[in-house]
Amino acid sequence: MSHDSKRSLRAILSKAAMKIRDLGKKGEKPGSNKHSESRTSMESLLEEDKRNTFASARRLRRAAMSREFSGASGLRRSWLFDRRTVTNLTDCACAQKESSRPSIGTLFFTLPVELQLEIVTKLIYSDIISLRKTSCAFNSLIVANEHEIARRQIQIFVEPRYVALYPPRIRNKPTFEYLSRLATKSIAASELAKALATQLYNDFYDKYFDFHPENDRALVIKYITEKLRFSLMIIQHFLEQFAERKLWRDRVNGYASRADDIRLQEAILEKYYTIDQLVEASDFYRLTLYLLWQNVAMPGDHEKIKRVWAIVTDTLPAVQDLTKFMIVGGIPELRNVYRKQKASLKRKAMSRFSAMYKNEQARSSKIGTTRLPRIYHPTENIKRYSTLVISPNIFHLWIHPAQNVLFRKEVIDGLNQFKCIDEIIEHLLDGWEEWAYTLDLQVSYDSDEEDGETQTRHSCGDSTAVTAS
Repeated sequence: MSHDSKRSLRAILSKAAMKIRDLGKKGEKPGSNKHSESRTSMESLLEEDKRNTFASARRLRRAAMSREFSGASGLRRSWLFDRRTVTNLTDCACAQKESSRPSIGTLFFTLPVELQLEIVTKLIYSDIISLRKTSCAFNSLIVANEHEIARRQIQIFVEPRYVALYPPRIRNKPTFEYLSRLATKSIAASELAKALATQLYNDFYDKYFDFHPENDRALVIKYITEKLRFSLMIIQHFLEQFAERKLWRDRVNGYASRADDIRLQEAILEKYYTIDQLVEASDFYRLTLYLLWQNVAMPGDHEKIKRVWAIVTDTLPAVQDLTKFMIVGGIPELRNVYRKQKASLKRKAMSRFSAMYKNEQARSSKIGTTRLPRIYHPTENIKRYSTLVISPNIFHLWIHPAQNVLFRKEVIDGLNQFKCIDEIIEHLLDGWEEWAYTLDLQVSYDSDEEDGETQTRHSCGDSTAVTAS
């Protein structure tokens, strides 16, 4: 650098120093005599501004970067500075989009009510009850449209003959309570029908079912169960109607005679059931009593000692107790007895029921109420029907009234036209082959088996073939 240029630079710096000094003098407060202190404070402020220069620059650069992130082009330019910043910003954007997206439940309730009901009624009844517990919105929807949902459930899932047997109180406005009661009765009848079919297959396999392969056992039991279920529903309905009407009549008119009870049963049979239903239910009612007596009172070879002990300890149910058991307990209590695996346990269950009924009868009298403590906890049916006077003859329940009705309708001419147990079982097996095996399956049996066993298997569904065997 030349001498002249050095001189000019010094002149510029001296002028700048003079201007700074003049500015410092102008910033002093009037009346202040501490000139040196003000000069020192001014220099310290200038040094502090110099130190904060780089920090200010960094803040400005971050602000510019944040403005650039607001656009797509800014994202493309700024990811080079900090990859984590771009990742965090994209995650926040996705989370904001997901939070703003409506849920499936929200979209469901934007549909018209007709479509909502169309979707809900596709569920079975137990799933609808569970759906009510998921949210207040679903609960409000189901409760507000209870009659419509119940009506559609009946149309889709319930056979018309069950509704005709147990109609709702208001025909066009069924309720969930009605569906629950109907489902409970149907389940009890189904479980009892399966238990009876299983006992029938196990006890009489050599006589009726030995032509069937062992693999067909489940199918045979299912087929018999399907044919028994509705008849057991009819029997259950009859027992309920008879118990309620007899209870009301005994309270109003006093205790009736056996002839009055039989006439009352005849009126029920004629009012509620068709001739075909009455004939089939009568057969299956006698089959039910026969299997019950075989299972509970008639022991096998390995149970002779147990039966002697049951007679000694008075745990063997008497024939007179069966009438009370059928009227008061009905199909649900009979189902509970059949849930026991052994015949001895079934006998004990029936004896326990008979004891509870006798104790409740004693408590219902004025003398017994104060003397007998409540040891057992009886069912509602035992409490309700404890004042009934029931005929001890089991044949006075259903069998004799049904015979009188069929005689009067000229359906039968004599008692010999009633089916025996063998004929009832043949009737249960009627149509088994058509239901179980398709035509293609029968052809495959003919092609696979060359011995004479195939012809025997094909004739097992024919009632005449079973009788001849």
